[in-house]
Amino acid sequence: MRKDQLYMLTLMGITFIVLCVNALSVSQLIKINTEELLTAQLASSKREASEISKILETQLETGMSKDKISSGLQRSIENTNMDAGFICMYNTSGVEICHPDPKRVGVKINRQNSRVSDIGKGYPENFYDILQKGRSGGGVREFITERRSEIIYVNPVKNTDWMVAAHANISALQKQLSSIKTNIILINSLASILIILFSFTVVRWLGSKYEKKIESEKEQLVDELRSLSKLNLNIIEYKDKIEQQTYVPPEEREKRPEEKTKKRVLTYWRDELISVPVEDIAFLHTQNSLTYIHCLSRKVYNSNGSLDDLFESLDKNIFFRANRQFIISIRSIEKIHRYGSNQLKIATVPPTPEDVIISKNKAAEFKEWLNT
Repeated sequence: MRKDQLYMLTLMGITFIVLCVNALSVSQLIKINTEELLTAQLASSKREASEISKILETQLETGMSKDKISSGLQRSIENTNMDAGFICMYNTSGVEICHPDPKRVGVKINRQNSRVSDIGKGYPENFYDILQKGRSGGGVREFITERRSEIIYVNPVKNTDWMVAAHANISALQKQLSSIKTNIILINSLASILIILFSFTVVRWLGSKYEKKIESEKEQLVDELRSLSKLNLNIIEYKDKIEQQTYVPPEEREKRPEEKTKKRVLTYWRDELISVPVEDIAFLHTQNSLTYIHCLSRKVYNSNGSLDDLFESLDKNIFFRANRQFIISIRSIEKIHRYGSNQLKIATVPPTPEDVIISKNKAAEFKEWLNT
């Protein structure tokens, strides 16, 4: 997959996730803000109804007649603007005692026409039943036949059958709700665009960093592969060189008198003492304090000597101390593999009982050994 296609799919994925989250959050925010606005309006209606009720109760306590009090309330609210909200008064039988519209005074409400439910809850109660019980309460009042709704709160006047009601038209709140909805959608849309752009920029930046790292590792790997290829070629050349060195002139021996190397290694096969030619040794291996000599013929012998002692007596041009467990002969090396971080793994014929790993610190010495 090309980079531009990958980035396009990434952008589409981020956009899809952000838009889904945005749609859910917007609907929840609108719902929460609508409920908060309606709750605030209900609290205002409750306060207004309670204050009017206390005024009427005070007037009753001073000895004013109920007719005079209701007439005074009617005069004070008559022909007032009902667009946003208004005050009226019922009795517990559902008859309008006071109303801004004089024509409504004396009219009994339709028992089945409206019901009231708490904000955010789906438990409606018939408005007529609330009046009949003579208790305070309110919520969203829905008119079934008229298909409209309002906020209402009723509060009883003590020692009377009066119920003061404070109304608030929900239609008047629609402008506020619409404004809130618009602001929420606008803010969330802008936030979503910023999140998408920021996320995509971060993904591009991280992708670019990762690509550079991959390219660097790729170049390093290519260099290491070239180095390994060169080493493997050096093995072949070195093997040929060793095979050609069948004879060393006397004058050359005089130049290297210190090179005292064994031509044979004494070892044991069961109860027999056997002399193994050095040319037949593939590698030497130590395990559980025992030293084993593995031959190119795939025979395995035991030795009483340690790897250190044996290595001192072997030709360093042919044998290399790979690690604490192995001494390997150039004749047995088949392949050199990259292993871990700058380490080498040697494949031999015959194969070793466990992997021969040349450490990072010893790898340079091994390469130099092959180049001699």
